Amino acid sequence: MIRAVVFANNSAAALAGSLADLVPGAVDGVVQRVTVAAPANADEVLFEVSDDAGAGFVRLEGGFGARAAKACAGDDQLLLLLAGERLPLHWHEAASDHLRRSPDEVLLIEGEKTRLLGARTILALLVPRTHYVSAGGFKAADTDLKPLLRRLRRSARVMAVGRDRDRRS
Repeated sequence: MIRAVVFANNSAAALAGSLADLVPGAVDGVVQRVTVAAPANADEVLFEVSDDAGAGFVRLEGGFGARAAKACAGDDQLLLLLAGERLPLHWHEAASDHLRRSPDEVLLIEGEKTRLLGARTILALLVPRTHYVSAGGFKAADTDLKPLLRRLRRSARVMAVGRDRDRRS
């Protein structure tokens, strides 16, 4: 159903935490494949962590946007997250329910509000390939998921879920 793409920085601990959060989705059959996209100069420990978790590992040249675009080729549903972001406990149930009810919509998985600005953090995006392509995918200048989310909102319906939310925008 879903291919998860985890964008690694160079922290093995951050990557391990994010990969661990994907396990319940894999056990339930929601996540079928996991790929870790790392910078070309990534530490070998990132490969070892990925391999231990049963995830594919790709080293890609360029900035975040260029790496992300290459890593997202191919699947119908993409779960995109940055290493270090921790998914809510029952995220996979919300994703499975979302795919049953609204497989053509984008699911935004949000975190807690930040104290400084009151904005919510973007933990992950579940994006149908058709919307990913129509939004132009990742751009070379992108440094995180926010620019892609802005582009997706122009052409797709986005449903947000989080600890205290369940809304559409």
